[in-house]
Amino acid sequence: DHFETVRVRKGGGHVDVSETISPVCDAAGAVFGISTIVRDITARKQMEDALRRQASLIDLTPDAFTIRHLDGTFTYWNRGAEALYGWSKDEAVGQRSHSLFQTRFPQDLKEIDEQLRRTGSWSGELIHRTKDGRTIVVQSKWLAQYDAHGEMAEVLESNSDITARKQAEQQLRELNQELEDRVHQRTAELEAALADRLQSEQRFVTLANFVPQFVWMCAPDGLNVYFNQRWVEYTGLTLEESYGKGWNTPFHPDDKKAASDAWNHATQTGEN
Repeated sequence: DHFETVRVRKGGGHVDVSETISPVCDAAGAVFGISTIVRDITARKQMEDALRRQASLIDLTPDAFTIRHLDGTFTYWNRGAEALYGWSKDEAVGQRSHSLFQTRFPQDLKEIDEQLRRTGSWSGELIHRTKDGRTIVVQSKWLAQYDAHGEMAEVLESNSDITARKQAEQQLRELNQELEDRVHQRTAELEAALADRLQSEQRFVTLANFVPQFVWMCAPDGLNVYFNQRWVEYTGLTLEESYGKGWNTPFHPDDKKAASDAWNHATQTGEN
């Protein structure tokens, strides 16, 4: 028989041991004694305890943490992975990673594996499928683990769900694109309206200069802002001299005040 137990040392301490008990037989096959082999396994038990404590700590992280062989077969699956993907540890361990997740990679998988072997790590965004069929985006970090001969033996993988962030980024891009499209559309409309206005104003100036009468325009405050060419030819004033209240300059001195008063009354009351 073989079993593991705890023995008490002579000094009072405890030691973990592995015992193997075998019968000792004579030449005729009759048992005449018992062989007991005892091995000190304290160091191994301490290592196992440390690994269990580390595994417990890993289970506390909200990220999905897995360990897999080079062929993708899962050997470890923490509670974070259960929460994120929906498969229990018993369901996932033994399954192959990329088949289970139906992984979509940002680049060729061979290139990712080459980088992992060359540098010992890789990180990027992956698209995975969960047990209930949802598609999620994860930020994935891979770390190579090596055996005693320095050969890569396992891959530690940590995945955090960034689906909500990616959806928000996509919505922001769509909103920015919509805003940009509206700005372009409005700019085009304003440019077209400005072109129409300039064309309309040019037609007005052409017609105003063609007629034999004086043509002018004033703002609501009564100040003149436009005179046609006929005015310039008749009065001898330049346009700059005529703008504002310059229209009163050509009047006879005896008529200037009366003309100005009549003009002010008309602009203030709207009456002739």
